[in-house]
Amino acid sequence: INVDFQNCDIIVPNVYTPNGDGVNDAFEIDFYDDFEFYIYTFSVHIYDRWGKLMFHSLDPQFKWDGTEATGTAASDGVYYWVITFSTEGGIYQEKHGSVTRISSK
Repeated sequence: INVDFQNCDIIVPNVYTPNGDGVNDAFEIDFYDDFEFYIYTFSVHIYDRWGKLMFHSLDPQFKWDGTEATGTAASDGVYYWVITFSTEGGIYQEKHGSVTRISSK
């Protein structure tokens, strides 16, 4: 029996620019080599520097446009994210990092 393991990793940007120009306007993840694997569970949490939850989603196709839950635009700066997911074959990953929001508005 041969078993082939696929790279079940994600690409997470470290900067996004929600300035309405149609380029990089939302914080979102991508998959390596356009390989989409079956995700059983997924969550993303984004916090400001004081630990306030700014955004949460259970959808791997999420897009955060930089607004708070109240609908007001978040300020430019660094935000911290935690992404957890499990995939087919029982692979579980938890990733942490930061993303910088830069806008020209």
